[in-house]
Amino acid sequence: MPQEPSPIPALLERIKAFYTAYAPVALDSYHLLTPAADEDIARFEAQLGAPLAEDLRVFWQSNDVRHSFSGNFDCLDLEGAAHNWQRMTRLLREGAFDDGRMERHEADGFGNWDGEILARCWWHPLWVPFAEDSCGNLKCIDGAPGKNGRLHQVIQMEIQDGQGPFASESISLAHYLEKHLEYLQKGQFTIEEWGIEVDEYASPRPLPE
Repeated sequence: MPQEPSPIPALLERIKAFYTAYAPVALDSYHLLTPAADEDIARFEAQLGAPLAEDLRVFWQSNDVRHSFSGNFDCLDLEGAAHNWQRMTRLLREGAFDDGRMERHEADGFGNWDGEILARCWWHPLWVPFAEDSCGNLKCIDGAPGKNGRLHQVIQMEIQDGQGPFASESISLAHYLEKHLEYLQKGQFTIEEWGIEVDEYASPRPLPE
């Protein structure tokens, strides 16, 4: 059976159309990215040892905007994603996370692995970052979920203060982008001289005429 086409390109076009109409600063030269070449994606997949989620591959092949997501997360291009993945995976292999932090978090009731949505680990080589905030926290696509999770769900890696990995409500990258577009359409953003800031917790407001 032929694979359904990815919804990612259409979502990106709708988001760009919104920026054009209401936040052109989000499309200035600073916010422009170069889509990833096929050979660069293949090189990263070889490091990963697995194919990328289709939505993520299409995202990097199609996306040319450094989107600012809710919570001050800026989307990563393939180079930035690979850098973060390499750093975290190197720390994993060096045993940096084998210091009892998981046991302490479970004992203190942090809830990182409640419901077995995530694999019980601090970092997994099949977690692929696609966005980062100013504190180094990451949004990742999960290539190795827990038994009650969904393959390629969006998860958050809270590096700041050593909080660790947490599940999110987004079941895929497409769903995450749909929510981003929804926040925009509901006016849950502000325009700053450096770009757009989206806040999913802000009160909805009418868009300017």
